[in-house]
Amino acid sequence: MPTARWRAVRAAACDELIARRTGLATADPPLRLASHPVARRLVEEPTPEAAGAYKHREDLIDALLCAWTASLWARHGLARCQVLGPGASDARVPGGEVATIIAPARTEQRRDDVGR
Repeated sequence: MPTARWRAVRAAACDELIARRTGLATADPPLRLASHPVARRLVEEPTPEAAGAYKHREDLIDALLCAWTASLWARHGLARCQVLGPGASDARVPGGEVATIIAPARTEQRRDDVGR
């Protein structure tokens, strides 16, 4: 696919991702993109195709999702999240030496050996 076409497809996919994130406004905890001017622009403005501007937008989305995931973890812990990475017992090493990913998960979505 030519670069110009690929950038348009990537921008459209990013706009779809942002549109889906607006559904988290009613989640527990909520992610309210309209609550901050910079986040609101993610919803109001189309995703740019230029590499630098796209990367900045992608970084903002990553930051918002990381903050929301931290809020979800703080509020619900293992009841609504699972720990991905090393075994669950390794994930609680004092000092945080072990890299892990905290992922939202309903009970039926969990792997049996993760986060329990």
